[in-house]
Amino acid sequence: RGACWAPHGARARSPARLSSLALPHLHQSSSSSLSSSSLSLDMQSRGMSPDAVDLKDVSSLTFKKGMMTSARRVSAVPQLSCVSGDACRTHAGLIDSITCQNKGADRSGAVQWACSAMLDSGVRLGETSVTCEGYESSSDTLKLRGSCGLEYSLLRYDGGASSSTAQYKKGDRALYYDKRSGTTKEVEIVYVDSSMRPPSYTIRVDGRERETEGDRLSPVVAFSDPPPPSYEAATHMPGGGASMDLRHVPSLTFRKGQMTTARRVTAVPQLSCVPPNSDSCYEYAGLVDQVTCDNAGTDHRGEITWRCSLGLGGGVRLGKTSVSCEGYRDRTDVNKLTGSCGLEYSLLYPDGSSQYPPPP
Repeated sequence: RGACWAPHGARARSPARLSSLALPHLHQSSSSSLSSSSLSLDMQSRGMSPDAVDLKDVSSLTFKKGMMTSARRVSAVPQLSCVSGDACRTHAGLIDSITCQNKGADRSGAVQWACSAMLDSGVRLGETSVTCEGYESSSDTLKLRGSCGLEYSLLRYDGGASSSTAQYKKGDRALYYDKRSGTTKEVEIVYVDSSMRPPSYTIRVDGRERETEGDRLSPVVAFSDPPPPSYEAATHMPGGGASMDLRHVPSLTFRKGQMTTARRVTAVPQLSCVPPNSDSCYEYAGLVDQVTCDNAGTDHRGEITWRCSLGLGGGVRLGKTSVSCEGYRDRTDVNKLTGSCGLEYSLLYPDGSSQYPPPP
């Protein structure tokens, strides 16, 4: 059930980082001095399982649509996952397989992969990341056979100004997603190569310069000083959405009948009364046109505290409230997608219950 392996091989224009596995087909290279069977016997003679593989001996990996990785210590994942790019939603489903060639190891010893696929014209692979399960532990250099998976981005390089025109210029500030640390950092654009489609950017991050692509960058959302009186939860920024730091947002307004914006997950209603089968939700939720939540600062864990209010008759009041927003790059990203916030709330009768009549 794993991906396809082939022993020793190549790397793509954007080197892929080794992280989590879904081993497709393993192809042993013809130049390798060991055949697949002799490699297995050699491993057994050294007390090693034939399912423990050194990726340095694998020439290529082939990842297939609809197939899952093999797994031993962790959960299986899809062999192919499109995680970003303006063509991900429209073209990822058309890709049957992607093959990555082993191009040798970098200074840290991590294998560099060059990935390629049959794609429609006007679409190309962006950054790729091969991840495999360590056989004995997450730090094991030997990987479980069949456990390698591929995360990739799909980019349009012709067919619109948004994909062929530089969004940033030299000297601009932008937010850069660092896959290695899983964090988003503010960076400076120091060079723009507009001869490439889409343009390539050289950024300065942590005191060093490196080249990256536009899909790893997002605009810095700055609020005026003083900040605006409120921030509409449904605000949609031009260009498919931007990121925002909620610490700089003084308030959020959620409206009945409006949906959140979405980038990686499914859009949800801005307002949701829970539990929906409670008498108070059934009787009063339809009367709630909007709820405004004010930013009351952060708690000891650094999480924002929101104070929400609404006006309803009959002594009905807000109970528990929960504001949730989509992380821009992933669910742990402190920067959130503009317009993606939703509110779950409960409604309480004067006696503090959500049922009527109140339980004895």
